[in-house]
Amino acid sequence: MDGSNLWINIGISGGVLCYTMWYRDGQVTMWCLESNIRNPDAVWVRKYDARLTEAFKKNSLSGLEFAVMYVDIYPANPHIVYLKMNGTIVSYDLEKNVMEFLYEIRDEDYLFFAYEWHQWPRLL
Repeated sequence: MDGSNLWINIGISGGVLCYTMWYRDGQVTMWCLESNIRNPDAVWVRKYDARLTEAFKKNSLSGLEFAVMYVDIYPANPHIVYLKMNGTIVSYDLEKNVMEFLYEIRDEDYLFFAYEWHQWPRLL
């Protein structure tokens, strides 16, 4: 498969280094580093193989064609990733194969990054 049919991303989620490969046919594969990155015996383990087309069917979207762009990995949960589909930010759960529409954005330049907001203590 040539590079134009594949997106690759590396991110940290839940303190684990994750690597995702997104193919244009809807196939998603996520690998996670099982041990400390400085450990010479560190190994990449395949965590998820999923198909976006199955999630489209669950969300009654199977008849539609989408321009899908990979955005980011959720920092607290490695099985949740964010996508941009036709101007809408979508969360996709690789474990449950469930998609949720989050926010519609215009097709302009934008900066999107996922972060986890920790609750501030009520009394300082």
